[in-house]
Amino acid sequence: MLACIDIMDATGSRDLKLWFSDGTNYPGQDDIRARQDRLAEALAAVHARLGADQRMLLEYKLFEPSFYTMDVPDWGTAYLQCLAAGSKAMVVVDTGHHAPGTNIEFIVASLIRAGRLGGFDFNSRSVLCGRRPDGRLGRPVPALPDHARGRLGRRPRPRRRGRVMLDQCHNIEPKIPGQIRSVMNVQEATAKALRVDGKRSRRPRRRATSSARTPCSWMPTPPTCDPSSPWSGRVSASTRSRWPPMPGRATRGGSSPTGSAAQQAGWGA
Repeated sequence: MLACIDIMDATGSRDLKLWFSDGTNYPGQDDIRARQDRLAEALAAVHARLGADQRMLLEYKLFEPSFYTMDVPDWGTAYLQCLAAGSKAMVVVDTGHHAPGTNIEFIVASLIRAGRLGGFDFNSRSVLCGRRPDGRLGRPVPALPDHARGRLGRRPRPRRRGRVMLDQCHNIEPKIPGQIRSVMNVQEATAKALRVDGKRSRRPRRRATSSARTPCSWMPTPPTCDPSSPWSGRVSASTRSRWPPMPGRATRGGSSPTGSAAQQAGWGA
């Protein structure tokens, strides 16, 4: 990595992008905390070697090639390592390196808030590293947080300005048409992001948030316990009557809940 920085100095490159394939495949194969300590020591040495206008971008990946632990498996680990390394260390978000169902928009917003978003690897979040059967990046690219991406290039400080890259592997489709298609997908999503009027959308968002905090009229009264009931801890019949009915649910004994002895005793529907 230090040799790479020498090349950066010679070529005028600004960013050193790092992704580590290191990890373990079996429990007990290595000391996880010791591995994190060694990684932090190495990143600190690299950070100290960076020039005044250079950055270190750290990418993460949930699995592959190691399947028990990856040394940098998620954005939280990458963020902690960047914090320990120094102010020139940033996190790279690869949109295909997350577990299914991960809210990538939340991750991007959190890193922007912390000032540690270094850039994106545009990818398909459904097929990990863009390795679709046809080799294309595919339509999942616009799933990237559009508004956050639109803000990425407008930061005034050069060190905070994000970089983008296409993470692709063309296996079947010709490389040049696939690359052109992916670039057009990114351009389309970026254009949609730039059309968002942030100032005009703030007031409706605040209004929607305040209305969401107002209790709804249809919400039932919370249940209370009847201290005089012989059934300790049961909900009183008078309180239960204020709750909405639950059709199709039988009481103990199979009788109708309305007016039954079971309901009066607290066993109601």
